[in-house]
Amino acid sequence: MKIGLFYFSGTGNTWWLCERFKEMAETKGAEVSLHAIDELMASNTASIADVWADNEVVGLAYPVHSSDAPPILYRFLEKVRMEVGDHPSGPKEAFVLTTMQSFSGDGALMLREGLESLGVELKVSKDFRMSANTGVPILTFNPSKDQVLEEQMVKNLEVLEEIVDHILAGRRMLKVQYGEFGRFHGWLQRVGPKWKDRTWRYFAAHPDRCTRCLICVEQCPVGAISVTDEGLVWDRSCTDCFRCYNFCPERAITVKGLAMGRRQRQHTYFRDRGFPPR
Repeated sequence: MKIGLFYFSGTGNTWWLCERFKEMAETKGAEVSLHAIDELMASNTASIADVWADNEVVGLAYPVHSSDAPPILYRFLEKVRMEVGDHPSGPKEAFVLTTMQSFSGDGALMLREGLESLGVELKVSKDFRMSANTGVPILTFNPSKDQVLEEQMVKNLEVLEEIVDHILAGRRMLKVQYGEFGRFHGWLQRVGPKWKDRTWRYFAAHPDRCTRCLICVEQCPVGAISVTDEGLVWDRSCTDCFRCYNFCPERAITVKGLAMGRRQRQHTYFRDRGFPPR
């Protein structure tokens, strides 16, 4: 089976999961290619439709944002839809893997309609609970020791192996966290404040902390940060991944005026393991 796994990872959770998926599926006889969506969309040479069509099964992987997919996933599927007309053949089945802090609702099903518009059936979906390593000040209850993080990874690997087996066997398994309550709670999150449409307005750089190292500009997966005489400016192409906030060495990025307080271990856990790959 030839599988193309298209993923977006803000701070490393989804990247780690996809790397493990590839290793696991290939030991079971599948051929797996990984494609970082932000890099694929920024490429001037790669045809997204060609990459998409060259698979029997496609996977989408992303961090859940308020029981929804990050904006870049919608942009990606729209680009595929616009290009894929030249490719009558291609994948007919798909799976979705999401990473979440504690609750997803039906976040793994949000791209189902987009996949169906491409003639692709969503057969498997699964949320994986992982540390929210963005470090937002109001969400400081995450695990912070390597031992706890490693234990969390072991549990996820056990679940991932079951999911890989389902995909390779062609079995159907669409998971909604907490059933109908999860669907309702997910709907409530999506009809509330539209974070994904306006988070970019909340980002800024602390004038005293910022050293203009421009690591945030280099790390931004969608090129949403620019440098002006007044300082750093974010635009609406921001995909709400918090990579700039998480990776700033001076903790100078603020969200609604709040900067990261004490950096915890999970904030650098994946960075120290090679994320983002360049």
